[in-house]
Amino acid sequence: MDTKIENIRDFYLNRKNEINVINNRIKKREKQIQRLNNKKDKLEDKSFWGDLLVRPIMKIVKEKYPKIEWDDDRLIPMGMCSRISLFGKINNKVTIIFCFTPSNLSDGIIAYDTEERTTEYPENSIGCLNDMNKISEDIVNIEQIFAHIEKQL
Repeated sequence: MDTKIENIRDFYLNRKNEINVINNRIKKREKQIQRLNNKKDKLEDKSFWGDLLVRPIMKIVKEKYPKIEWDDDRLIPMGMCSRISLFGKINNKVTIIFCFTPSNLSDGIIAYDTEERTTEYPENSIGCLNDMNKISEDIVNIEQIFAHIEKQL
């Protein structure tokens, strides 16, 4: 066989081998990426702001006010504001309403609704019907929560 042709063929086969090596590395990385995506998805499934931000706050509230029964078994965001509304009962009578609203979840900030309202959204508008006229304050310390509860007691 002609050496020139053999050299050309060898060069081609070597190049194909280099490509195969890189393809194998890519497949390996794709498997690693898939494992990381699966891990991320599992973490995201367990990262609901209601469980990670509201539940710990409510635990502190329950310790401070043991006589108040809260309906916080299921934390369900509702409406256009994704508001989680909780109701506190004393002697089986709803006495307290407490609403949590996401404020800046990228920074782990939630707000509570003061139950005061603005007139930003006209009556019977979608904003008004979804209680978007409620004033919310970012929660920066637990004392805000306690003061809001005390106001309603």
